[in-house]
Formats: sequence, structure tokens, C-alpha cells
Amino acid sequence: MMMTFAALAFVAATSEIDTPPDPCQAVGSLAAQIMEHRQAGTSMSDLMAAAGHIELARLLIIEAYNIPRMSVPENQLREVQDFRNMAEAMCYEVQ
Repeated sequence: MMMTFAALAFVAATSEIDTPPDPCQAVGSLAAQIMEHRQAGTSMSDLMAAAGHIELARLLIIEAYNIPRMSVPENQLREVQDFRNMAEAMCYEVQ
């Protein structure tokens, strides 16, 4: 799973350089992956290590860990979806 997170973090970091068709979609994907790890119980320090110096990923990780873990799978999925939507909305607002 950490390999997937690293790949998404790379996409988010290079989105400013390559300008994909919708950079906010990449931000949303990154946010969803981070929240999936959060809800699965991955430690914050593991995610921070995977994020390296990618500031966007680090900020999303900090925000994700301000949200409690859910025990019911349906609630975990809802948190992932809500976090993704929040990140995409913030991205679209600043475009």
C-alpha cells in the first residue's frame, strides 16, 4: 500500500509542473488514499515518512489525523469519500 501512496504523492507533487487535465482530481485521489490509510490504522509517522518533503501530502496527512478513526466499514468509507470531497473542494476554490 505504501507504494501506491508514494505514487499518488508523486502525481500530486508533479501536478504543478505537468498540469494534468484536472489537478484537483489528483489531489482528491491523494486525499482518499491518505484517509484510507488513516482509517486502516497506519501510523502518522509512517505516512509522513512516505510523503517525504511533499508539502501537500504532509498537510493532508495532518488534516486526516484530526479526524477520528471509524470502526464500521461503511463509516470508514464515508470518511474517505468526505475527505476526498473536502480536498477537491478546497483545490477548486483556489483555482
